[in-house]
Amino acid sequence: MQGVVSTSCLNDMNRKNIFVVLFILSIVATVIGCTKTENTFQIIALPDSSGISIFDLLRMNHEVEYDSTSSGVFVKSIDGTPNTRSAYWLFFVNDTAATTASDKYVLHGGEKVEWRYISGY
Repeated sequence: MQGVVSTSCLNDMNRKNIFVVLFILSIVATVIGCTKTENTFQIIALPDSSGISIFDLLRMNHEVEYDSTSSGVFVKSIDGTPNTRSAYWLFFVNDTAATTASDKYVLHGGEKVEWRYISGY
């Protein structure tokens, strides 16, 4: 009889231990996830303009390091914040990620333009 009670107690303790470990892991995952989300990007909003490229507009308002390529300009740094292996600058127009180089995209007026510093990917 004692063996049955002891095994039952062990099973209950194992279930409780597993529950506690899973609970702690979920808290840790949530904390790490929130921290990462809060630091995911920095946004630089540019003023509304017409007839000018996004790159030229960026250069009028910020310090920019870049490389010119046959495909267009590649932005390497904005206001001293450089691209790295795990973070980079990407521009968005009306909340849609760019599909062309910033010097090739000429604004028509009324667009919402943002440069986002994406990290952690």
